[in-house]
Amino acid sequence: MLENQFSMCRYLYNWNLQDRIDTYKKDNISVTYNDQANKLPELKKQRPWFKSVYSQVLQDVLKRLDKGFQSFFQRTKQGEVLGFVKFKKKGQWNSITYPQYKKHPCSIITVPKIGTIKMRCHRTIGESAKVKTLTITKDADKWFACFPVEHTLDIEPKQDVSTAIGIDLGLIDFVYDSDGNSAPAPRYLREREKQLKRLQRRLSGAKKRTDKYYKLLKAVQKCHFRVKCARNDFLHKSP
Repeated sequence: MLENQFSMCRYLYNWNLQDRIDTYKKDNISVTYNDQANKLPELKKQRPWFKSVYSQVLQDVLKRLDKGFQSFFQRTKQGEVLGFVKFKKKGQWNSITYPQYKKHPCSIITVPKIGTIKMRCHRTIGESAKVKTLTITKDADKWFACFPVEHTLDIEPKQDVSTAIGIDLGLIDFVYDSDGNSAPAPRYLREREKQLKRLQRRLSGAKKRTDKYYKLLKAVQKCHFRVKCARNDFLHKSP
């Protein structure tokens, strides 16, 4: 069901991007977020399967598109040379956001239009924290639920600076401090370069939009995901 919603969100994004392009070319008029959001009820009448997607998720898709245009025009005014907003290919839409998700996460989360989903909560969220949104993301066949929260923290600055040290980050040594201690920079991407090179060569030679192409694309994504996980593990380990 989540995969299906990702697909519908991608189609909605591409349709509305094409609508903005066509309207500007034909009538020299810029389409706004409100213009496209007001068309959502009619879209659900024409394509009833969009009723299976939560309304605020569809609105968030249009907001992402609008932010892309705002960012493009803002940077263009500053003289930067940027590419235009791009269409999303199959497999490039990997998240949906519920902007007003207020329920506190536990071992099970209740997702509108989806139902209940089991979840392994790796970090405890305090009872006083207010959950603001829920974003469900897929990364290399792994599913994640992200909860931005609002929480007041009382942090007292440390007064004792006698044990303070200087830290320098570099390329050869990941970190080098004023006491002479250092940690070598990991080479996780270098270690997988041969595997990535082989997979990407096969991917570039595969015919697009075939089962083989998407299978190889998934393999490349998994390889990059393992590199990212290794980096995060290194960064968060205690010295």
